[in-house]
Amino acid sequence: MEKKEITPKNKVMTGISMTVFGIIWQSVSQPRDTFFAMHTPWFVPVIGIVLIIGGVITAGIGIKEMQEEKAAAARERIRMAEREKRAEKEAAPGTPVRKSETAAGPGNGGKKMVFCPYCKTAQDADYRICSSCGAGRTQGEK
Repeated sequence: MEKKEITPKNKVMTGISMTVFGIIWQSVSQPRDTFFAMHTPWFVPVIGIVLIIGGVITAGIGIKEMQEEKAAAARERIRMAEREKRAEKEAAPGTPVRKSETAAGPGNGGKKMVFCPYCKTAQDADYRICSSCGAGRTQGEK
């Protein structure tokens, strides 16, 4: 059975659900002024409070992780742009910068390979980050 990863978005949704459930729990567990009302034990409202606090904390952690992911993606885009500029400066004037090539052959099991545009190391065709230099694949490469 495959284990699913808990994403920050799932954490936010779980936190919101916990908070709403805790509020509903609190409103239902309050004693009523009716003839048949029974006194609620002390721990019943505490469960609602714990659900509300836990939900707010879980949602806050999820929001923080979403912000961190967005910032990391922005940093990676900046690094990629800087690498592209560096590669263009290092290339001889008038020579196009090599984006990628295919290298299918007997040495790699016949798999389609591409070259990293920064360090020229052969990578699998579906790579996202170069295993040699750590450069990310640009949007235009396929």
